[in-house]
Amino acid sequence: IRLLNLILGHLNRDSESSLWNKVAAMLLQQGGNFIPNYFTDLNLKPLFCLRSEILEILLKNRGCQLDYEFPQRSHDRQKIRLGILNDHLNPQTETYLTLPAFEHLNRDEFEIILYVSRSNNHPLEKYGASQADRLVRLPENLENQVQTIRKMWMRPCFVLADLMRPFTLIVLTMLLSQKWLVMSCR
Repeated sequence: IRLLNLILGHLNRDSESSLWNKVAAMLLQQGGNFIPNYFTDLNLKPLFCLRSEILEILLKNRGCQLDYEFPQRSHDRQKIRLGILNDHLNPQTETYLTLPAFEHLNRDEFEIILYVSRSNNHPLEKYGASQADRLVRLPENLENQVQTIRKMWMRPCFVLADLMRPFTLIVLTMLLSQKWLVMSCR
């Protein structure tokens, strides 16, 4: 917490500082593994509040639009649109937790869209795609990823990934104006 307080203090004094933006990005995106904190008896709210404040500054410095109003849902759309964001659908813990989250939903009531950052036509990916209305491979650029999801008006969105990377920034950019169910199996 002291390190995050130090970084946040420097960013609050000079949010444009190249050095502190790089330090924050490295800590939070590349090396900031916060998962061990889940296994303590400590109150994690202060830690994650600091983390979110730093990420908000980083996103704003990257020009991300955090305050976004989604258009009202079309009255002629009968189904609930459910977006599922996952890094991939290969044999891994996240995939085995993701599939049961949607494979048995009533397709007359739900429109299911799978979003992945990596796609390789693995049999599990093919199975997942067969249980959904669409499989969308996201572009690599954060802004384009967010725009792709926003264009489809995801309400709600289910996120299943190692939220330390690669989807932390997408989720934070979208969370401010959406209802998301976020699960992590790590």
